[in-house]
Amino acid sequence: MLIWRWTDLYALRTGLQEQKALWPLPEGHQIVELEPLTAAWRGVTPDGHRPRPIPPGRADRMFYLLQQIASTDEPLAGPVPTAVTLHRPWGQ
Repeated sequence: MLIWRWTDLYALRTGLQEQKALWPLPEGHQIVELEPLTAAWRGVTPDGHRPRPIPPGRADRMFYLLQQIASTDEPLAGPVPTAVTLHRPWGQ
């Protein structure tokens, strides 16, 4: 699962709880944050500042962003985030 940042999971969990819906993701799924990946892809400005990327907002724009990152031949300018395995309390 791709998310922009971890706080997205909090909003998802809250919305599902308000609707009395079940958590849709079982334990053991891999999650990757796209915000740090985008920051590594965009790099650092000449003055050494690493600008914080703006969330794409919609799934189609996130997909487009991933396509742009994947088609880049240059090495990333920062650490690449790794997948994290989803564990409770998300499923509660």
